[in-house]
Amino acid sequence: MTYIFDSSAIYSLISRKEYGYFADGFTIYLAKYEYGNILWKEFYLHKRLGAVQKKEMAEIAEKVFANIEVVGTSGYMEEVINLGAKLRISFYDASYVFFAMKKNAVLVTADEKLTQKLNGAIATVNPDKLRD
Repeated sequence: MTYIFDSSAIYSLISRKEYGYFADGFTIYLAKYEYGNILWKEFYLHKRLGAVQKKEMAEIAEKVFANIEVVGTSGYMEEVINLGAKLRISFYDASYVFFAMKKNAVLVTADEKLTQKLNGAIATVNPDKLRD
């Protein structure tokens, strides 16, 4: 099974130290920036991460992003925009959905609102439900 990981799933799996799933998947270029923003929020705004934990999670993420396939919307922008309009989701979310469809992959996301909006348009799984 092939997975496409959104940033919420990447954060969830890294925080739980479950890195093996990344070998079976890919993500989009935006995920690195979204992940960085999640770390920033958890460290700076919400104070749920200490400096040591933030540093460790940033270092692990650098390794994950260096070793996972990363795809971009170049050449597909209009299709992604149209998909987002059809599904009433953001361009960002539509990018994950587009590549899930294109590569027949399961979208791994902790974003329950997105999962509900997709209403079965593609297969999704919460990272908490991934098990070997």
